[in-house]
Amino acid sequence: MRNFKQGKFQQGVTLIELMIALALGVIVLLGVVSGMSALTSSNRTQINNNNLLETGNTALSYVAFQLRGALASPCDRFTEIENLQVNLPTLPAVSGGADTAIETADELGNLIQGLGISVNTTTVTVNGQNLNTDNITFFGTDNRLFDPSGAGSLQANEVYAITDCKRMDIDTGTSIEALRATYTPQIIAPLVASVISVDDNRLFVRSLFAGNRSRLMENVELMRVFFGVDTSGDGVVDTFKTASEVKSSERIISAEIYVLVRAEQSDFPSVGDYTVFLPNTSGSINGINDDSQVTFTDRIPRKVFTRSINFRNNTKVF
Repeated sequence: MRNFKQGKFQQGVTLIELMIALALGVIVLLGVVSGMSALTSSNRTQINNNNLLETGNTALSYVAFQLRGALASPCDRFTEIENLQVNLPTLPAVSGGADTAIETADELGNLIQGLGISVNTTTVTVNGQNLNTDNITFFGTDNRLFDPSGAGSLQANEVYAITDCKRMDIDTGTSIEALRATYTPQIIAPLVASVISVDDNRLFVRSLFAGNRSRLMENVELMRVFFGVDTSGDGVVDTFKTASEVKSSERIISAEIYVLVRAEQSDFPSVGDYTVFLPNTSGSINGINDDSQVTFTDRIPRKVFTRSINFRNNTKVF
């Protein structure tokens, strides 16, 4: 019988070679796991960014559409109102609180003269920080109050509008003089309003228009609106003002809308805070400055989206 001997390169794997192979396998496995983790994190970040973008664009488009419609309305033009008083009966308490009576329709307090838009600024708490947000009220008129073929009367405390399609006066039936006044039936119409807010507390404020309030969108934490006005008459925006700062001699050229949007979930792989820039002022703005930097530490992705809209008719307030 022939006896075969193993050559030098035909012997079994040594322990050192086995350990090297295992080490290489572990390195490859760690690389695969690291790559999968990075891919998962990237995918989650992309999903968050897409959701933020979709929410921001939708919110901006809706607000811009409402503003364009309000400023371009050919008929519903309102005169300036300062703290319209409405003496309504005491309303029952909500959730065990004290009974309260409405004394002021505060949505009308910052009504832009000549336009059916009111913007009121309130404070919301976002990640422990108090930030300014705007609540927008769009005013309009419902169907005419009276049938032209018949007679009718106004009730005390009703809010109504009197218009000739050039100007619109807002009044309430709270005085003898108002109730005694005689108007052509066709020009008297009920005043209606739609309130857009991101402040949950604001949505439940007692008001003449409490039934027409709605939250802008989920995950929109803040909204600001500034109006670009022409103060010199040259057709160019000189500064951006809040609604309460717009004067009767100025022309509204454009509007700047800002919304702060948050993601649905935290981004735990992120080790840094999220810093955004937004106008947190209560007055006019001339660009973003250092005071507009806000940092959030809860690791929830947030972004500020902004949109500029121009009004073709260069609406001038009356």
